[in-house]
Amino acid sequence: MAATRYRLGIPFGAALIALLAAVASQAAEGPSESPPGSSNSNALQEVVVTALRREENIQNVPISMAAMSQKTIDELHLQNLSDLESVVPGLTFTTPTVFNPNGQSDIAIRGIFSGGASLSPTTQVYLDDTPIEEHIVGIAGVFSNPGLQLFDLDRVEVLRGPQGTLFGASAMGGTVRFITPQPSLTQTSGYTQGEMAYSPYGDPSYNLGIAYGAPVVEGVAGFRISAYYNDLGGFINQENPYTGVLLAKNINSQTSYVLRPALTIAPLNGLTITLSEYLQDIKLANLPSYWLNMLPVTQPGGQVATGSTQQQPTYDSMSIPALKISYDLPALTIESNTSYFHREYANYTDMTHADEFFITGNAFVPGVPPSYSQFWDNFAWTNAVQEELRFTSKDEPDKRFHWIFGVFYRDASQRAAQILPNTVDPITEACCGMTSEQFFGIPNYVDPYGNVDAGYIEFTSTDKETAGFGEVSYDLTSALKLTVGARVSHDTVESHQLIAGPLDAVTFSNTVLPAEVQNPVTPRFSLSYQLADQTMLYTTAAKGYRLGGDQVVNWVGDPACAPSLKLLPGVSPSNTYNSDSLWSYEFGGKSTLFNNRLQIDASIYYIDWTNIQTSVPVASCLEAFVANFGKAISKGADLQLNLALTDHLTLGATGGYTDGYYAKNEIIGQALLAQEGERLPNVPPWNVAANLVYRQALPFSSETSGYARLDFRHISAMPQLLPVIATYDPALGQHQDPAYSVLNLRFGIVHGGLDASVFVNNATNADPLLGYFHFGLGDPLYQASMIRPLTTGITVRYAF
Repeated sequence: MAATRYRLGIPFGAALIALLAAVASQAAEGPSESPPGSSNSNALQEVVVTALRREENIQNVPISMAAMSQKTIDELHLQNLSDLESVVPGLTFTTPTVFNPNGQSDIAIRGIFSGGASLSPTTQVYLDDTPIEEHIVGIAGVFSNPGLQLFDLDRVEVLRGPQGTLFGASAMGGTVRFITPQPSLTQTSGYTQGEMAYSPYGDPSYNLGIAYGAPVVEGVAGFRISAYYNDLGGFINQENPYTGVLLAKNINSQTSYVLRPALTIAPLNGLTITLSEYLQDIKLANLPSYWLNMLPVTQPGGQVATGSTQQQPTYDSMSIPALKISYDLPALTIESNTSYFHREYANYTDMTHADEFFITGNAFVPGVPPSYSQFWDNFAWTNAVQEELRFTSKDEPDKRFHWIFGVFYRDASQRAAQILPNTVDPITEACCGMTSEQFFGIPNYVDPYGNVDAGYIEFTSTDKETAGFGEVSYDLTSALKLTVGARVSHDTVESHQLIAGPLDAVTFSNTVLPAEVQNPVTPRFSLSYQLADQTMLYTTAAKGYRLGGDQVVNWVGDPACAPSLKLLPGVSPSNTYNSDSLWSYEFGGKSTLFNNRLQIDASIYYIDWTNIQTSVPVASCLEAFVANFGKAISKGADLQLNLALTDHLTLGATGGYTDGYYAKNEIIGQALLAQEGERLPNVPPWNVAANLVYRQALPFSSETSGYARLDFRHISAMPQLLPVIATYDPALGQHQDPAYSVLNLRFGIVHGGLDASVFVNNATNADPLLGYFHFGLGDPLYQASMIRPLTTGITVRYAF
């Protein structure tokens, strides 16, 4: 494997270095002119970002990042957080499955993947100045961090590499920022979008969004309000697994609602106060998985089905009120951001045949009534108060020092419950002629609400962070800049767990877990050189970290877990786990050439990750525990390129290569859990994308133009699993998600602020087998998920 890494990784990195050298050479010779006879009518636009907490042209920011405006998001037909995976190099999302219905709980940047359920994220997500990723509590079932809808945004910024200095814990892989448009005190503006889409099979999809902003008192007060509705039609059927009767069609629909009002007032010169609220509600009618076998009837036309006879919805709602106060002084800007994050999450998973298998070894037990069902009811509630106060120097031409200092406070509480309602008596009576209490020797639990449950876990957690941070930049020369920064935090995590019931292997347990106290320091160093007005080279070294936490391990005594624990000799799961950290080293360059007709952003990196928080599966009883083990290396390269080929034709291309692997054998007890050279799981080595856009004025009107757009996206296969690893499941084999490509086409007309287009998404009807799994060792029922099939539609947008 080492030889393979050398052949793939080093030449690609060398090629990027050569590209940067060529760019530097060209830039040093002076600015290029457009070819004779050409104009600059198709020049690329400048993108202003706030990645370093101050406004800058993205080409002048000395970090590897991507930024997309609402216009770009619309053109790429991106609708939610996970859609960014296909167009941002090095960004990866977990495949949607039964356990992760939204596909957004695990975000990896450059191979830094959170590691599975019950683990804190390694990528932080911000809505304006509010972090929304959660320190997930330590029970199975509640797996999904929140995702945002992509409507009425000023831009999305994806910052690669550790961003802990300015963005705190869980930004060890990077940060994704959703920046909303702020109310204007002087201008009226609006934006609306409507869309209808259809697939050869499945229900139609619709979305409608409206945004409007205007001054209330010219120069003193203004507002902006936006509303968005998105209805994604389902394409998975529901079939009775006993009779083959079609119960329902297209059950995996999803509806989303978003409302965001904001009000800005400027009572004094230089002082602005913005009040805003973000409300989002998402309902997934059923899980996105389907059965690969054990269905009596094959669905016609290539459509797939699930054999669950019950509905399995997921509900996810959140509210984020925020208060932003900004005061501009002659030498600095003072900014305060106060927010409150509230989220409620519920997921219902049909475990009927999983429970039959775990109890008896048979997924369909003779004598169990077909009407019987057993569910996993998973709930989570999060409340977090957050405050950040920043002091930022003004950028002035004659000043060589630039600085930012601030303090941050967060107090978050989370409560999660996993309930297995009713009893499994029908299973134990059918297989063994006894009640579940007789079978397990443990009575059912009567929960605080008077319900009888076969299993009950309630986990509460409180985490607090107090931090001070700062960065200082010094212009050593007019072209050479040095930046040094650090964040010093004091973090505590306190947890309490209540566990009861036969399926949780304990009559009753009420435990307060020991507090986790950490004081991490995350420094960052950067050196940038402005080779020419529009060409910059930079190098960065930064540290990132992630909080430790608590978990449930009472299942160790469960007889159903014994087969898997035999594969882990000497392993003793702990009810706590520690933080992990990494160092990242990056070299990159950015350049705008040929009279703003070519933009290049390229980087290479090396990441050293230690004490990795890893989720270790205990498949025979559908459990897992977190252990700190391992040292991993992730190295690779990112490339983004935009080129105006002619006055009418524009090319965009992105590519990311990630070579993430364990640096040595990792053994806990006598169990080999990672092999030297083994690739990090759930991280595809390659993701590439390209788009080609042709625009042409139409002859019948000088204000009307037409365009044709082609988008191609490719994600390589996930690394194969190794049979020598203790947790390897031979029934699943080495399968992880295969490589696949998606082709999208769009044709439209623009007249003033009106843009009307028709499109074909997934034009080749790609259908990769994703999320392939079964519930446990020996379980004969296999499931998978799929991407949306070929879809055609029409989109109408209007902006003023």
